[in-house]
Amino acid sequence: MPKLILPPRSFITRTNPEDAIEFYYRPLIGKLYQKKTQDVLNMLPDKLGRVLEIGYGSGIIIPTLYSHLEEYYGIDLHNKIKEVRQFLKRMNMDKRNIHLSKRSILNPGFKRNLFDTVLSISVFEHLKPEYLNRAFLNIKKILKPGGILVSSFPTKNIFLETAFRLMRFDPDEHHPSSPGDILSGLQEHFTIERLEKFPSCLPMDLGLYVTARHRRKRS
Repeated sequence: MPKLILPPRSFITRTNPEDAIEFYYRPLIGKLYQKKTQDVLNMLPDKLGRVLEIGYGSGIIIPTLYSHLEEYYGIDLHNKIKEVRQFLKRMNMDKRNIHLSKRSILNPGFKRNLFDTVLSISVFEHLKPEYLNRAFLNIKKILKPGGILVSSFPTKNIFLETAFRLMRFDPDEHHPSSPGDILSGLQEHFTIERLEKFPSCLPMDLGLYVTARHRRKRS
């Protein structure tokens, strides 16, 4: 996949209080957020086919994906669909093959075997551990056999917890699921193909985030 296209900040609307869009444009930390998204892009297949993004947020990644897919579906829980569509219009993107809706992966409402590729950036950690299996089972149902799931999620350690508290976020409330919870749940329904942590020189428990590529089991 190509390098992340970072749209002009004035084009994008922050969709909710937890939307991290501001961090993409800040000095230093912006490079980290851009790298996290680029790591997801680097794990996607060259041909995306029909794509579902779980938690599309402000839509920041859509312009980069657009020329590599047949059809894009984005789901999220916010009420800013109109603003995201206006952003895409300003980016000169044809809305006919872009479908945005207010849905949860816990109840997505899509037919089986619909998507070739599913991606999720910083979503799974927000689900309570008891809901992870339901989410992953739903993804398995709507992903075609052999389809690809790429996801990214933060680690849990004292350094990140301190950083989140400085940003006035309660890490236990906002990120109830750990990487261990997420990866354990994923392996029930998917085969892992790649797993990368950042920084790569540190153990996962001391790092910042994890990026994983899974393939749906054909059975």
